[in-house]
Amino acid sequence: MTSRIRAFLRHAWVYLLYYSGRLAWAKRQVVASRGTIGLTFHRVLSEEERRTSNSPAGMVISVKTFAALADYIARECVGVDLKDAGASPVGDQEKPRMAITFDDGWLDNAVHAAPILRQRKLPCAIFLCSEMMGKTLPFWPERVTAIHRAADGCGKLAKFKEIMNRRLETPLTSLESQSPAALIERIKRLSSGQREQLLQELDPIAGLPKATSESNCDATMSWEQARQLAAEGVRFGSHTLHHEILTNVPEADARREILESAHAIEAKLGQPCKWFAYPNGSWSPGVRDCVAYSGYEFAFANKPGVWTKETDHWAIPRCNIWEGAVVDASGKFSAAHFEYIVYWRPVRSSRNG
Repeated sequence: MTSRIRAFLRHAWVYLLYYSGRLAWAKRQVVASRGTIGLTFHRVLSEEERRTSNSPAGMVISVKTFAALADYIARECVGVDLKDAGASPVGDQEKPRMAITFDDGWLDNAVHAAPILRQRKLPCAIFLCSEMMGKTLPFWPERVTAIHRAADGCGKLAKFKEIMNRRLETPLTSLESQSPAALIERIKRLSSGQREQLLQELDPIAGLPKATSESNCDATMSWEQARQLAAEGVRFGSHTLHHEILTNVPEADARREILESAHAIEAKLGQPCKWFAYPNGSWSPGVRDCVAYSGYEFAFANKPGVWTKETDHWAIPRCNIWEGAVVDASGKFSAAHFEYIVYWRPVRSSRNG
């Protein structure tokens, strides 16, 4: 089945749910639960930045779509400060509650997203990787994509594939060798040490540092920018030191990533770091317990669900939001598609779980 057919079927299914009243039913279930829907964003980019960014599409939403989505939330929902999101609302809850969060601490969160939310008086929280602040290409998925693009541009894809096949347990398929998104999923299975060895071998084949040094599209915000946002009321939490997938590293390394990141954020921002988001949404009972014992009040995963007072404080669900999930066939923001993601899927997940 082609991607175009899959997209057509998805759009048709969303509108079937909308016109049948099922999305409205799911919305009423969320309101009745007196809970909160957590939203996960990563990147908010201009059209030019979307064309040049090395981030996977599933992490990106356009400035235009994000502004339209923020208008919807300001009009149809109640934006909840993270410090209040875990408590039941006082009085009758007439609108769904939304907690807006961002993972990684990208520069565009400060440049594009924060002003849009501030204009609409919508609170938000940003989860930072404390050792990755103020850097260009700080995270390995963007590095892999940048290397792949550079290798393709200078005729070195064969060398790229040779290195990948030598480092991976099984050779790349033809599709994987052409798709950075598929490559990223394969590399996620490696340990942090194996991944770093791979990247060090890949970096030189296309002169990556020189090719990307002048661009800051794929950059994280500085500590000074974070302090300014904190002064404006933005909440900050931890996303570890280096964005390590905690289920892939030794227990001692996971504990250090969890604990020391909070200390660094507290020292830099001068405020307690009470909230944590699992990189890649990946956690285990042991990782969850380590986060809880480290003093965090809440920890967030990436899975559909409604955050209620009965929810495990260290396994709180959030809905991942990106451009393709919330636009219609014409590419414009669609309330129906957004409601499918934030009402239908969480309610169905809760009922099936």
